[in-house]
Amino acid sequence: MKQAHHYRRRRFMLAAGISSLASLMPTYAKPTSAVLPAELSSKLIGAANAQLTDDLSGVRLFNDVVKYVNFGEHRTGTKVDTETANWLAEAFMASGCDARLSAFTFRKFDFESADLSVGGEEIACFPLWHPLPTGAAPLQAALRLVDATPPAKTTPHIALISFKFDVRATITPRMPSARQINDAIQGGAIAIVAVTEGPSDEIIGLNAINLPRSWEVPVAVVAGRDKARLEKMAINGVTAKLRIVGKYIDDAKANNVIASRGTTGKTIVVSTPISGWFRCGGERGVGIAVMLGLARWLNQQKSTQRYLFVATSGHEFGGIGMKHYLKNDALDKKEVMAWLHLGAGFAVWDWQKVNGKLTRMNTIEKRRYLMSTAELAPIIAPAFSALDGMKPITDSSVGEIDLLLKAGYAAFGIVGAQQLHHTPIDLANNTAPEILEPIARALAQSLQAVEEKLQ
Repeated sequence: MKQAHHYRRRRFMLAAGISSLASLMPTYAKPTSAVLPAELSSKLIGAANAQLTDDLSGVRLFNDVVKYVNFGEHRTGTKVDTETANWLAEAFMASGCDARLSAFTFRKFDFESADLSVGGEEIACFPLWHPLPTGAAPLQAALRLVDATPPAKTTPHIALISFKFDVRATITPRMPSARQINDAIQGGAIAIVAVTEGPSDEIIGLNAINLPRSWEVPVAVVAGRDKARLEKMAINGVTAKLRIVGKYIDDAKANNVIASRGTTGKTIVVSTPISGWFRCGGERGVGIAVMLGLARWLNQQKSTQRYLFVATSGHEFGGIGMKHYLKNDALDKKEVMAWLHLGAGFAVWDWQKVNGKLTRMNTIEKRRYLMSTAELAPIIAPAFSALDGMKPITDSSVGEIDLLLKAGYAAFGIVGAQQLHHTPIDLANNTAPEILEPIARALAQSLQAVEEKLQ
């Protein structure tokens, strides 16, 4: 059932100070990389006032990334998710748009805390969605290593398994990770600890798509950096204690933000997700910042072209917010001139291991992809010609843009792969003004080309 209400202006105190980034680290995970260098922080603060009047300046875009990160962890339907939606609606209104919230209902695990200790040593962990809570008291049993060929059912234990790295950072019933969990349960596990292997050595939150209402036993993920010591303790049968505290709410609500402007011609839609497991600086922050920049830029251009801006929650669960929008709020494809979708991580730094430590390179992450329907590809291509590797791809798609293409919209979108994807250390220092500005200006140019060619 369609649920929507018009946005009413609210004011928030936004701690957007660049120097506060180091204090934003979640308590359950420690960073393995440096925070924003002091010299760059000082440079940005000094330049900010001079550049805030340019709607697509890198400093202004970066300021919005910092604001987004400062809200907290952006899981769907949380207080932070609601505050983020309200902030976006207010920002759109300040850019000359009409804005409203469109609520949808979903089954939510209201997460409180997760704790793991092995042999008395505390190990940072995070639930694997959809979690089975333990209650206030932890489950306790010997930690047992389960390899690729699990043994026959044994005495109750807490199983230790490892998920091989998958850039999609997703779990579905058909994936090897789900089979590993089910095999461990069949082998007598009363709980499971899963190492998320990956280039960051951090905890990786896995998007949960088409899964049961919850796992049959409590499952928590831990960082790759903890794999060796946990395996050693598991071989020795050291006692582990796991606690996951929270409860399910069957009728929880989350909000999409829908903003509109202009009166001329068919509508151009710009969309991006707003939710994710942690603070999502590079994953979600860059798309949100660029979308807000484009809205301000259009206002400055005095454009009368019809635009819709759609910011959706529910990304961690297969894009349920976008699915709600397409079913309940979206325009018919005949009314849409083009749809631009801003996906994850398309304007971030490259991070590599240097002497065993994850280190930020002074280069942009090059694994980013411009996807497009065939009719839009030649129109948008010139705007991206100066950016390495940004040639339109017309034969494949990933993420939520795939939903748009399957629905028949003329669409293009941008998405990137990155080393910090779905990790607690994906903060605002994963991007920078000098990375954000070129792609934002290319996207603005692509929208101008669409208007000129398709009006």
